[in-house]
Parts: sequence; C-alpha cells; structure tokens
Amino acid sequence: MSNGRNLTFVTAKKEMLAEQLKQADIVFLRGGKTEPLLSALRSVPDLGKKLAGKTVVGESAGAYALSELFFSKSMGGVFQGLGFVPVKTICHFDGRHVEQLKDSKLPPAFLPENAFRIFHQTPGVEPPDHQDI
Repeated sequence: MSNGRNLTFVTAKKEMLAEQLKQADIVFLRGGKTEPLLSALRSVPDLGKKLAGKTVVGESAGAYALSELFFSKSMGGVFQGLGFVPVKTICHFDGRHVEQLKDSKLPPAFLPENAFRIFHQTPGVEPPDHQDI
C-alpha cells in the first residue's frame, strides 16, 4: 500500500485488454514485436477514451505504437502508429535512417539506447481514436 492506494501490476491479455485499460491508471507498452502490439491496440473500441487522463509509457515497440509515424529497422520501413504522440520516431537511434522520414513534417523523436522523451496531453483535448488504420 502506498499513499493509501493499492498498487497492482497486471499483465495484459488480448481478450481482456479493453477492460484492463479501463481499470488502469498507468499503461506501460513494452518493447518487442510492434505489429502484434498495434493489432491488439487497434482492436480496442474507443482506445483514445480508455487512455484519456492516464499515464501512458511506451518503450521501443510501445513508443512506435504511440507515435504518428515510425521507422523500424526490424520491420524494414516506415509505418503508421496510433498517432497519440504527433512525432516521427526511430528507436535505438544510431544516426542512420533519418532519410526514411525526411518527407514528414512531424517533429522527430529519434531515441538512442537508454534515452526517453516526455510528452504531455493538452487538457481538454482527447487523444485520437485510430480504429480504421
């Protein structure tokens, strides 16, 4: 118990994801395989509403999922994320592949190993829902 609150860590299950997101205060999207993560998140009805007002953290594949656009070396190209953070992202950035995202006017989030960026949602502005991507 911390500050009068029970802290509970729950591993998400695809079949329960919508309900788990509704119950969570903090959502951590870990690294790993980006495509299955995006698929699972896109399957959640009203995802933006379920994430509104929560602390959402993305690491590697999780950061890609939250971004508008991302370049993935392992997937071999530029892809569209969920768009919750209006940036173009390259995780594990080593100075290469910037040209892959040169046509986008979005601000860059080029993240070398062990680096992070913090973004804040504008109060009163709901994050987008991207069920149709």
